[in-house]
Amino acid sequence: MLSIDILLPVYNGSQFLQAQLDSLLAQTHTHWRCLMRDDGSKDRSLEILRAYQAAHPERFQLIEDGLGNLGTVRCLNALSTHVTSPVFAFCDQDDVWQADKLATSLAHLQALDCPEGTPGLVFCDMTVTDAALAPTAESFWDTLDARPYARELAGLPVINVVAGCTMMGNRALLGAAFPVPEGAPMHDYWVGMVAKYTGRIQAIEQPLMLYRQHGRNQCGVSRRGPLLQRLLGRLKAIDRFRAQAHSSRSLRLVMLQALVSRQWPTLNLPECRRAIAAEQGSPVRRLAYLLSHGIRPDHAFSYWLA
Repeated sequence: MLSIDILLPVYNGSQFLQAQLDSLLAQTHTHWRCLMRDDGSKDRSLEILRAYQAAHPERFQLIEDGLGNLGTVRCLNALSTHVTSPVFAFCDQDDVWQADKLATSLAHLQALDCPEGTPGLVFCDMTVTDAALAPTAESFWDTLDARPYARELAGLPVINVVAGCTMMGNRALLGAAFPVPEGAPMHDYWVGMVAKYTGRIQAIEQPLMLYRQHGRNQCGVSRRGPLLQRLLGRLKAIDRFRAQAHSSRSLRLVMLQALVSRQWPTLNLPECRRAIAAEQGSPVRRLAYLLSHGIRPDHAFSYWLA
């Protein structure tokens, strides 16, 4: 049975951290280790992590490297250097996993049957909940009207709808994706792009975890409004929207160019170059790119009009 290293960065997460750690202990797949790193918390997070390591030393390993507050991406970069298992997964501090999350994800990852050196990634849907874990939406993807973009990561690099906490990857993906480059807005965006352009991917279209929304999430979820409402909102704040659009394009270009520069042997270079050419082209060229990839232009204003 394959072992799994779970990467858990923590920052001021004491309110919900124990529930997440307990859900790891309840997993039906028992060959796992959780690599934890506190990122300079001011609450009881570090105390909680130390307590779980002391109680379950075979399950929890706390990385205390003295590097202080790094931020999520660099914290994960630090954790990635301690991975020894053939499979890794990301974990957030405030969610709750269903008992079969690891087992189901691993079965799908193995079914990809990736050749040696080929990155493999699987990711699942989530049940959205309030702070007390009462469900508010059965599907995270459906809440965003984004299920088609999750399948085969069809929305990338334009639209990212896959959360890091849903991801599981093989050792080749770890090698191809880490360290996450400084220009990446978040690790999940980058890792999804790496997997799409270098390897094999599979969306697990069932929710395998509770995605807790509590008002202080680093990344949250909000329902997509009607098209006319979104258009009017952008027109009312056109300058801010234009600045945001240009910033988003710059970040995507940084990631695409970083991916090309890494020269992973299985990289789909022609498709990367098409994406880069569209980013650098006119709105008409970007519109053509959206249409050819099945992305609705009204779902990608900032890409299309930037």
